[in-house]
Amino acid sequence: MRLTLVQCGRVLVPTTLVAILSCGGPSKFRSEGNSGTRGKLVVTDTGLGPFRWDAPIATIRASWPISRDTTVPPAEGPLYAAVELRRPGARIILEQLDTTLHANAPADIWYLSGDSIELPKGLHLTSRWGEFRKAYGTGGGAAGDDVTYWAFNPCSVPYLFISFSIQSLEVDSTVDSNSVAADIPVSTQPFEAFVVVDKTHYVPCDSTTSGLKSG
Repeated sequence: MRLTLVQCGRVLVPTTLVAILSCGGPSKFRSEGNSGTRGKLVVTDTGLGPFRWDAPIATIRASWPISRDTTVPPAEGPLYAAVELRRPGARIILEQLDTTLHANAPADIWYLSGDSIELPKGLHLTSRWGEFRKAYGTGGGAAGDDVTYWAFNPCSVPYLFISFSIQSLEVDSTVDSNSVAADIPVSTQPFEAFVVVDKTHYVPCDSTTSGLKSG
């Protein structure tokens, strides 16, 4: 399978999806005076633990103990607005594809890291590439524009991308997705996962297509 890719942020992704795996910004962290959720946060097609993907950023932010305004740099053009959330075992970045943060609107992309994040089918960011392939099966993928990481998009979980370092592999951004998947050592661990909220409306694909859910 060969993917049609576009460049958004620092990642090449299928069709119109946007992905960026590093964030920054000038504002300081602030405490909301709330301990937030405790324990694991499970990723589903509706949200992260008790936090829905379609909830306003302000609503989610009020339930986290530490947060700050930040930005996400795309490959070209102005910075995208985002909010970074932290609690023990989890770091979340909520990105809107706009230069101005709209607190009463939801995020477009959620970037997930931390050992309290539980991915679909019981996997974690400490799981290995071999475990992801066995649990999720086939999928697409895209190499970053500097070809140092690769984002795997499993057909069985169409809204989820899992990012792996591929610095040791000699690939370019046009390489066949299945070729990259076969070359990644099975013991490799991801460094981040991200959810594209628009794709939570898709049904599982057959490795080449992913249709919209009915209704």
